[in-house]
Amino acid sequence: MLNLSVARIIGRAATILSLAGAILLFALAPSLLAADPVSYSLCDVRVLYLYDEPATIDWPTLYYLNDEFGCRIDLVTLKNRARQSYQTAEIKNKEIYLHTLHGPQDDTVAVGGLVSHIFTERRSDIVIFDDHRNDAFYGAVKEQILTQPSTPGALFGLLKVYRRFDVDKDGSSAEGTVVLNSHELLGRYRDRMRLELPSVIPGFDPDEYKAGQLTRYRLLQNNLTGEAYDYNFLSGITPFRLVPLIDSLFQDGPMKRTFKKQAGRAVSYLNASRLSVGKARADLMVDGYRELGYLGQHKRALDAQPAYRDYLGRLLDRAERAALQAAGIAWEGRIILRDTPHGPRVKFRASISADGPKTVTVSGLEFHPYWDTTVIELDTVPWTIAPHQSQV
Repeated sequence: MLNLSVARIIGRAATILSLAGAILLFALAPSLLAADPVSYSLCDVRVLYLYDEPATIDWPTLYYLNDEFGCRIDLVTLKNRARQSYQTAEIKNKEIYLHTLHGPQDDTVAVGGLVSHIFTERRSDIVIFDDHRNDAFYGAVKEQILTQPSTPGALFGLLKVYRRFDVDKDGSSAEGTVVLNSHELLGRYRDRMRLELPSVIPGFDPDEYKAGQLTRYRLLQNNLTGEAYDYNFLSGITPFRLVPLIDSLFQDGPMKRTFKKQAGRAVSYLNASRLSVGKARADLMVDGYRELGYLGQHKRALDAQPAYRDYLGRLLDRAERAALQAAGIAWEGRIILRDTPHGPRVKFRASISADGPKTVTVSGLEFHPYWDTTVIELDTVPWTIAPHQSQV
């Protein structure tokens, strides 16, 4: 039995879907040009990109890291404001986030708070500075990113720092330099940019974006050991660190062996799904998620390692999206709140589609209103959706 997280639609409505012996909750909206969702399930590397304006962002490089490796991309820009605030926009299901941090540029305490907010969940592994901006505010944030100590018990820390450079001004260096063909990458990802960027950057026209032939990044800081040369952002970094983390966090014994076996099977299933299509692909992705779900059932071990528990929860979220997309499950919910003579009343409409190769059995429907902690059971009678059919 496989448990997937609850849909976060308005009112946090939840539905329980049974797929080939697995209980599935929620589903993601289809995307025409999405990167392979398995890539996101098999990569826990995070890249932070500090920028000035959307037009200066090296979109081809960031899309390359997101699509080729499955990295989560956090783009951060700074705005000088009297009061401190935060704003985040997300390209849904693509692991790309744009953060705008507002704060007074002459307040060092506020700068520290802004940087702490960036790393609230966890530290980024790779930081990239796009130095189109050189004012004191930008410089103070850069300094904080480089010097801020990791949270005690944190699983991840800053591994590499890069800066985009102009070869004509800075000269060239073979050691510690990443060189990418931006022109070719822009052609590869232009369609994704057209589809995704207008939703998070109003007024930005991907067709007006220009890229040079080559883009170069110099390695400014390397916290890895034994790396003399570095021609790739991820060289020396294990893209998916579940098994190494289990090795380092738990003592040798039956429990650790069980964890490693379950993690190894999950990785094997997810990797195998990349080479499959149709029903076989969906089955392998669901099996991979199931194995990760088994790791999440060891409550005592998870409670003893809160950072690992949070990390595993994020892995489960990404594997859930991958399994649901492979199975073709699409979920949509709508809430209408109306005033009546008897007080406010809620109307809830749920639509579930099976657009993939598997039959879906809905075993129940629950409603979790955002204004209450009580989950309301709406339907307990199972019903089945055949492939390429819908139920409302």
